[in-house]
Amino acid sequence: MVPLFGTDGIRGYAGRDFFSRPSLINFAEAFALFMQERFPKNQGIVIITDTRISGEWIKSCLSTVFLVRGIPLYDAGILPTPAAQTLLEQWPECSAVLIISASHNPAADNGIKIVLKTGKMTTEDESALEQKFSSKQMPSDIVHFSPLRRIVDAELIYQATVLSEFQKTDFTGVTVALDCAHGATYRVAPALFSSLGANVILCNAHPNGTNINKSCGSQAPRDLQETVLKYQASIGFAFDGDGDRVIAVTRKGIVKDGDDLLVLLSQHPCYRAEQTIVGTQMSNLGCERFFTEQKKTFIRAAVGDKYVAQAMGETGVLLGGEPVGHIILADLLKSGDGIRAALRVLEQIMASSNWDLETFTKYPQAQDSLVVDRRFDLTQEPYSTVLQEAESMTRGGRILVRYSGTEPLLRIMAESSDIRYADQTVEFLKTSFTKLFSSLSGVSLS
Repeated sequence: MVPLFGTDGIRGYAGRDFFSRPSLINFAEAFALFMQERFPKNQGIVIITDTRISGEWIKSCLSTVFLVRGIPLYDAGILPTPAAQTLLEQWPECSAVLIISASHNPAADNGIKIVLKTGKMTTEDESALEQKFSSKQMPSDIVHFSPLRRIVDAELIYQATVLSEFQKTDFTGVTVALDCAHGATYRVAPALFSSLGANVILCNAHPNGTNINKSCGSQAPRDLQETVLKYQASIGFAFDGDGDRVIAVTRKGIVKDGDDLLVLLSQHPCYRAEQTIVGTQMSNLGCERFFTEQKKTFIRAAVGDKYVAQAMGETGVLLGGEPVGHIILADLLKSGDGIRAALRVLEQIMASSNWDLETFTKYPQAQDSLVVDRRFDLTQEPYSTVLQEAESMTRGGRILVRYSGTEPLLRIMAESSDIRYADQTVEFLKTSFTKLFSSLSGVSLS
């Protein structure tokens, strides 16, 4: 059985493979059965989307099945992914939110993420749903037709929830530039910052269905840098397409990633007493050493916000995140919310007057990737020997070689106190694996 779920739900090219109409209908049948078995009393589903042009079509494919299977269905329209938990709290008859979004991926892709009233899908939940999908299991019969209900004030409900958490916050006099990636935050983010008194300057907030994440947002913040400098903004924040990531740009136009925000937030009154912080395998070595010097424990979870959330839940930690901008503030939400994280960051900046977001000294990092059509066990020879040699080349740094959870890529990263060693290590790994893979599998440089 081929797994459907990657590190962040299901992703693919809209209209093909999993995201073809027959496959989506099969998935909806499987999910309807999953809901009837898992939540026999409250089977309702809320559906939200980002701004991709394919979102409405995918929603239509899924809805057709849910409505004839008697599943109560609520359409909340375009909303950031982090709004899912709020909607479940407001509609107790619902036990799941289906999020139609491919997050930071290009507009041609789309995806499905699922949030249950118990939290994100567990590995066991995913396996159970995959089994139903693969075996083409069908619900036993049609209970009744269910009407489609529209939640017309979903944005206002989410905004009210967030504002209730920041009642004492006042950003009056602060100019904030926001890059909404032409995505799901394009209305709610400026509304929230404005409600708290900030003067908001927007960029990339005009979605047309095909421009989401296109040379903008948290993965490509050049527009935000230029906007901050042009309008002399106090600070800038860039979100990704579905709003669960955020990075910052200082008033001098310097980009600050999730590691920087994690360190900054660790000094916020809400998290200052925390003795343990959760990052990932991708967190910069300098970030880890900063927390070590602060006599705090730094846990490296696997890459992916669900693994960060899992590690936080297991240890009772309130603060965790990833360099890409997934920041989890567990006192507010058990998963990443770019808007909430940005609001907390700005609170700390104002309290400390740290407008340049000075945090820690980063170890220079080099990254590259290979496109692969097969996945080999890198713990076995001859790959393990290559990895050992590469580790020594960093001279006190570290390497990370891993398969992507969402794309057919082998990701390669090296850190060292000297960028030359990091670059040389990545080039060595890329060349070595290309030679090793080429005799066994198709591979190309990305």
